[in-house]
Amino acid sequence: MTVFILTGFYLALCSYTDIKYKKINVLFSAVMGLIGLISSMYGLFDLNFFNYKFCCLSEHSSFFSLGVSLLISIFMLIISILTKGALGAGDCIMSVSLACFLSPYHLIAVLIYGFFFTGIAALFLLFAKKHSRRDTICFAPFLLISHICYFLLYTL
Repeated sequence: MTVFILTGFYLALCSYTDIKYKKINVLFSAVMGLIGLISSMYGLFDLNFFNYKFCCLSEHSSFFSLGVSLLISIFMLIISILTKGALGAGDCIMSVSLACFLSPYHLIAVLIYGFFFTGIAALFLLFAKKHSRRDTICFAPFLLISHICYFLLYTL
């Protein structure tokens, strides 16, 4: 539950900046990614600081899980480079930060749902003549919606 709230808060702030400024705050994403990595390492090593068990903020159960999540995000970055920025670099950085917290299954589901919801919105805006093919659509709000849908479908 803590992972859901923390990543939901992160996605909500990213959504706000993505809608308002069409940018993802790289510094905030880097700090969140660092928190996720530290939390993952803490959970994987089961460290005990001064006999106080700190709550693990990560869903990773092994180094393999963390590595697969990070590889998925690196794959998104490669897609961004190959498509010459059709998928924004900020969106890729946001997925790397999420990869530090979420299990590979959760990350893949959130990304697939996010792409699906973005596609539906793009088709709707295209048919309603609100946008053209060259216009950009913010991806962060759809990741937030997909994160909430994943939580509602698979954890409740």
